[in-house]
Amino acid sequence: MRTVLAFLLLVSSVAAQTLPTTDMILHLDAADLSAAGDGGAISGTWPDQSAAGNNATAVSGPLFDADGIGGLPAVNFASGGYFSLPTDFKPTTLDVYIVAYLSSAAANTSPFCTDRWGSPSFTGYNFYVLSTRNTYTQAGDGTGATSSDRAGRVGSTQTADLVPLTTDCILQGRWRSTPYSTTSAINGKDVVWISPGSTLGATGGSVAYNPLAAGRVGGNQEGGSFAGRIAEVVAYSTIQNGRDRRRILKYLARKYGVTVATPRGDGLSLVKVPQSGAWTERETLTAEGHPRYGLYPGDPDRVIGSGGPKFCMTRTYDGSEYRIVAHYDAVRNLVIHRSIDGGAWTTFNFDGIDKTQVIHRGDGHSYVSLELTSAGILHVFYDHHNNTIRYTRSNAAVDTWTGATTGSTSLLLGTNESQASYVVPMRGRTGSMGYLWFRDGGNGNGDQFLYQWNGTDWDAGPATGTAGKLIDGKGSSPTENAYMFGPMQFDSQGRGWAVWMWDEGGGVTERHDICAMRLEADDSAWQELDGSAVTVPVVQGAASEPIAETIAQDSGLSDGSFAIDGEDVVHVAYLREDGSGNLQVFHLHSTGGTWATEQVSSYGAGYAWRDNTSGPVCLAKGKTVHILIRESAASTPTARHELCRYTKVGDGSWTRTVVAEGPDWQHCGPVVDFDAWWDKGEIILLAPSDEETKYTAEDNANSAAASIGVTPGSNGRETINKVRQAILAK
Repeated sequence: MRTVLAFLLLVSSVAAQTLPTTDMILHLDAADLSAAGDGGAISGTWPDQSAAGNNATAVSGPLFDADGIGGLPAVNFASGGYFSLPTDFKPTTLDVYIVAYLSSAAANTSPFCTDRWGSPSFTGYNFYVLSTRNTYTQAGDGTGATSSDRAGRVGSTQTADLVPLTTDCILQGRWRSTPYSTTSAINGKDVVWISPGSTLGATGGSVAYNPLAAGRVGGNQEGGSFAGRIAEVVAYSTIQNGRDRRRILKYLARKYGVTVATPRGDGLSLVKVPQSGAWTERETLTAEGHPRYGLYPGDPDRVIGSGGPKFCMTRTYDGSEYRIVAHYDAVRNLVIHRSIDGGAWTTFNFDGIDKTQVIHRGDGHSYVSLELTSAGILHVFYDHHNNTIRYTRSNAAVDTWTGATTGSTSLLLGTNESQASYVVPMRGRTGSMGYLWFRDGGNGNGDQFLYQWNGTDWDAGPATGTAGKLIDGKGSSPTENAYMFGPMQFDSQGRGWAVWMWDEGGGVTERHDICAMRLEADDSAWQELDGSAVTVPVVQGAASEPIAETIAQDSGLSDGSFAIDGEDVVHVAYLREDGSGNLQVFHLHSTGGTWATEQVSSYGAGYAWRDNTSGPVCLAKGKTVHILIRESAASTPTARHELCRYTKVGDGSWTRTVVAEGPDWQHCGPVVDFDAWWDKGEIILLAPSDEETKYTAEDNANSAAASIGVTPGSNGRETINKVRQAILAK
């Protein structure tokens, strides 16, 4: 029976592809046009298939081509003419997809343009899709405004492999007015994006302002015609998310036989990594909303970074296991996903929270982190980088929670919280929320605070200074701050460990020394590894400063993390330079009452860690230690990125395993579900979706039946595994 099921899964029929219709404001298909035969001039209207009724009107007779693109009808604009859109076609956001053949990079040509601010009052820029024009000075509008062509431009700034000038292609342009952003793409690959205030290149001549009534298909602002053919136009009044973008590209690619690479990694997956080897299980959590890829490169408010904006945890409450994931989606909403006992995911979108600070600015420091109290209330902290603490909490226990929130969204204790960063709630000794720490102040000039949850509210943390100050950076000379190596962790004796490095404000070059101390099980005092008392708040250079390893400035010291194994050995993984100037993974660990250091990796000069590197993640259980690290070669910084694991058992040697590879790891370090590791010994990663599918004419939506395409490599293994899991579940 299982064999039959496998056959049915692999040879199932492929459903006909459809386009998303939500927010669709224009859909033109050349097959709907009437003309006096092949090659004849088109007159009248080009009917809009969307519900918006934006029929386009032919001007100066563009020609009908019955076999224009992919064997299907298209409009040929090479001899002149264009289509005019209705005067009320004035969206403030536009995401448009155009199936076109661009015959040449003739000057002043574009398949689509619109006056995005409306007419006759011109105060902004005109939007073009893949314009071939130069930047120019706008004149004659009565305001004296200077403007430039703000969309992707074919020209010297683009490489030949990105501009298929003589092939059928799918062009995409997207812009929005607030906040301003614009991007162009060819066959699913972004060509160029322009940030506010920038220009595209050399200035051309001054042209007379000729206001658009609204917009044109196959023509530009001055009435020039597109140098090529257009078969279909699909436009939306909202920027499409990753899932729908793939859907649109897939539909058009299959219909016209165009090879298109859809965006990879713009979703989130939960990946289970075995104790040895590459990952074997993967569960797609969402098709869009990854902090790096959920927002297109053209969006200046995109949230980028490695581990900060994403969060994953697994907790047991009232006899059930809850897996909870948090991140920001493509429109900057805070999103929380919840699964109970491995069941279906429920998604909560917090679109009502204030998005005027870091989320809006697109700052990778804008941490989102969660904790669960013993009463099952979920506390959510989000969007911090030198701003007032912001959080909310569920209005019911996690088992009955339906997404509503309550509670403060501002100060907790009322002092030292106006410049908060790295706000991290933490488990206490009982497994539920017990502590919270954060930095107050900026890079190189900040204090670390520790709070304690008393069951109903927050108090200053145990054995801390005034108002809960744990580490003093503002009072040092020179000023500095502590970069904590992850949340506080407890050993088998109930002692809470804190590990950090110092930073004097200059980034990697100004970082130095790794410190470690532990909070006694009765919360009475902080101590060093050898039991010596530590005076709190800790000040750099003080006699009781708990230095675990002395590391000079400008040694490449980068982010790290720590773990505690089954024998209460503290393991710290971090990056710094070796004696030859190459950045390496190092392992600092406690042994007796002292600290010892060893080099783990053996990288040569071909690795550019400083440019875009998240630190290693350390996991320890029993006598086994794992270090997860995202590697990238400097010689080809976007071509190969590997998520690797170094493993050591007891006193054995380190072994290296490639867990996953692909360009999607360029901007994403490993985000680990620490709770799953601490409680169950499972390595669960919150990872990019790692999917890149090329749709061609061979992948035809009209086929009665087709096999599931399995590409060799990791994607293929994952597809096979999904099918296998589906079979075994029957």
